[in-house]
Amino acid sequence: MDEVFRALADPTRRELLDRLRRREGQTLLELAEGFDMTRQAVTKHLDLLVEARLVTVDWRGRERLHYLNPVPLARIAARWMDRFARRRSRALVDLKSRLEEPMQDPEYVYEIYIKAQRDAVWEALTEGHFTRQYWFATSIESSWQAGAPVRFLFEDGRVAVEGEVLEADRPARLSYTWHPLYDEGLAAEVPSRVTFELEEVRGQTRLRVVHDRFPAGSAVRRHVAGGWEFLISGLKSVVESGGRAAVAS
Repeated sequence: MDEVFRALADPTRRELLDRLRRREGQTLLELAEGFDMTRQAVTKHLDLLVEARLVTVDWRGRERLHYLNPVPLARIAARWMDRFARRRSRALVDLKSRLEEPMQDPEYVYEIYIKAQRDAVWEALTEGHFTRQYWFATSIESSWQAGAPVRFLFEDGRVAVEGEVLEADRPARLSYTWHPLYDEGLAAEVPSRVTFELEEVRGQTRLRVVHDRFPAGSAVRRHVAGGWEFLISGLKSVVESGGRAAVAS
């Protein structure tokens, strides 16, 4: 975590994170606007944030788009805040955000490094006895063939979330639609999409999660905000230690 604290120590880098919090997917040109420094200097700050895994980069043609990756901050919160205090503070932060912030670009991008092979991470994403430990006590089930149904089941058999497999290329890429059923308001919305990209990096797995294709004014998007970073942080704990993740419910 030292690199995270070093990255956060600089006010310019904190401002860059705030700008990405307000609007994700910005280019270097957009992020450099208003700073009293060269673009090269801004690039160095961004590179340090990428090294600390607080920012992820996505190339769209020749454009380098930057996204806030809140997972390292979530892991810090999980380490120093007890579960119940985190719930209360999360509710206050969500309320403050909804009152102050404009609508962001409808896409979430998260990234985390897991000390395990890709196959182990894949199994944790696709097998119910693993997901029960970190995915809000739900069991995932699917044949993982393109077009097959995906279901997250509560312990009593009720379907929490349903979807359809769009792509399943073990152990590199998994994508399916996301349609929550546990709330009537969310169930009325058209499905969005979740994609997991797994890449081997120096003996670890870099897991990249993209949740996109939200309709305008999506209630689902607002509902999942803040949840994914805790969920994949829990996945990391389960895969690396085999223990039950302390994920907020």
